[in-house]
Amino acid sequence: MSNKITGGKAVLGKITLFGVGQVLTTAISSGSLSAQTVNTISTVTVPGAQVGDFVIATPTAPLTNLAIRGIVPATSQAAIMLLNPTSSAQVFDNGAWRIKVFR
Repeated sequence: MSNKITGGKAVLGKITLFGVGQVLTTAISSGSLSAQTVNTISTVTVPGAQVGDFVIATPTAPLTNLAIRGIVPATSQAAIMLLNPTSSAQVFDNGAWRIKVFR
């Protein structure tokens, strides 16, 4: 397997997608996140996921003043975490989130 960069584009020898290569969707209920805190807002089952894999998590509704982090906290799981770096509580709305795990 070889990786190379050609014309500013990375060509990877292999990327493994999980969830049968599909984007998984999970529903998130609205909530509030206190100032300068991090909270896991959802954990989903992703067969084959391993700690250290990469996770992309994206909301289908606008999200402001909050940072998103996707992680694999345990085998076959993916979690969506939100970080509020501001000095006041932030609200997030109901909505679907898309999750993809890859290695």
